[in-house]
Amino acid sequence: MLFAACDDGVYIEVRVPAGMTASSVDLYLATSECSLDDCSAIVPPEPPEPPEPPEPREPREPVQGDVFYVDNNALFSSEVDGDTAWFYLTPGSSVEIKSAIAVGHDSDGTNVGVVILDRIEFVGAQHLRVELRPVRAKTVAGAQPAVEVWRSEDDRYRCIAAQVDERVVYIVPKDDPDCDELTGGLECDPGVHVVDPVPHELAALNCATQRTDSVCVLGATCDEKTQQNRGLCIASDPTYCVPSRVCNECLGSDVACLLNANSLTDPTGTTLKCIVSGVCNGTAGAPSSNRPLSTCSNPMIADPSDPSDLNSFSTNVQTTTQNGTQITITTSPDCTFSVATTGNIDEDFTVTSLVKLDVDPMNPSTRFMILPFTVSFAATAGSCTTLCRFFEAADEKVTACSP
Repeated sequence: MLFAACDDGVYIEVRVPAGMTASSVDLYLATSECSLDDCSAIVPPEPPEPPEPPEPREPREPVQGDVFYVDNNALFSSEVDGDTAWFYLTPGSSVEIKSAIAVGHDSDGTNVGVVILDRIEFVGAQHLRVELRPVRAKTVAGAQPAVEVWRSEDDRYRCIAAQVDERVVYIVPKDDPDCDELTGGLECDPGVHVVDPVPHELAALNCATQRTDSVCVLGATCDEKTQQNRGLCIASDPTYCVPSRVCNECLGSDVACLLNANSLTDPTGTTLKCIVSGVCNGTAGAPSSNRPLSTCSNPMIADPSDPSDLNSFSTNVQTTTQNGTQITITTSPDCTFSVATTGNIDEDFTVTSLVKLDVDPMNPSTRFMILPFTVSFAATAGSCTTLCRFFEAADEKVTACSP
């Protein structure tokens, strides 16, 4: 957009209400809408002032709103004359303004007023009048009116978030929408200013990597704060070991590869199997493995209907066969399992899921292991006796997180 003096543009008159100390007004113009995968929010940086008293901060949560791209990196600013700042816009290459935000600040640079403008179409000469609202909060997080302006270190461009009358608008540069100067392979999340290392809860892990001892483990990729870690898969702490074939197939890939049928849920190789003999109703017994797993404890099973949901591990899961028979699998802290059915099970029916074992609670470097887990039903008329035990591939002990 260009400032000019012609008869075809739009005058914008930004009024400063009585008592507001605004000495100048900046105007941010957006002529295109966000094209990110998620255009619902841009998360600004943490406020510079520490909380009182100082305490650890939780990562900022995104505030839902409308995201637009700034029209120009140049700063459009007008001094306040009396109680008004003036802007004059001409169409240029665009026929409309998608959104605009005016910010008034005092002589110290403090943002004291804000107003969000609706869409502006260039349909002949116009004169728009808006009035700044007193800023009540320095962060867009519920209280309003609020405005945040943050920028790249060399001040080449700015991002802005504003909240007025419960409406939230973000106007940001298209090539760096979170204004953290991380683009391309360095950017973990283009909608969050300098992403903290991903919390290493299991559900947040999204890649596989090999430790220095060649053990395959799950990790996370998003760490924009540490230059040497950007874009790399960093092993979680505590560690979640997985079969070595996961790294063979998915090294450096995303969680979709980790959880497909050829990696974690493949029943070949290192796996845990529970073979249930008998097609009668009732609960199948679950004795311990013939080879005690002294360091295995607190097993949990992922939801068989969606084992890719790493947030679904529990000690009791259910699934249903095509004929409506319900199967319930329950784990015990000593690494034994029990299986209950509400009816007969067809021969050779198999439940496939994932099991998470705590293999060494005292050693975070070899803490958890995630393996394929299957329950197979073999028809043996008239018998409800069950053998439910672990079958381990040679040289791959559940207790070791070994290569």
